[in-house]
Amino acid sequence: MAAAKKSVKPKRPPGRPSGRAQADFIGTRASPDLVAAVDKWRAAQPDKPSRSAAIRMLIEMAIASQESAMPTISSTLADDLGSFA
Repeated sequence: MAAAKKSVKPKRPPGRPSGRAQADFIGTRASPDLVAAVDKWRAAQPDKPSRSAAIRMLIEMAIASQESAMPTISSTLADDLGSFA
């Protein structure tokens, strides 16, 4: 009797599959007081985000508030500054 041939799948390389966008990892340390403040804030949220999600939300809120509070340069001042370039 002849032996049946098995089809052999090629072995995939280790790691994450290519083609998927990965966010940058930012590792940080926080004081116990800061962690407690984040946990208190996230406990008050209706959707109860994870600690990581809460930190991302707080950072996004801080950046958005900074952008809306940034002073604008008047067009006259911008023209004056442009003459120095």
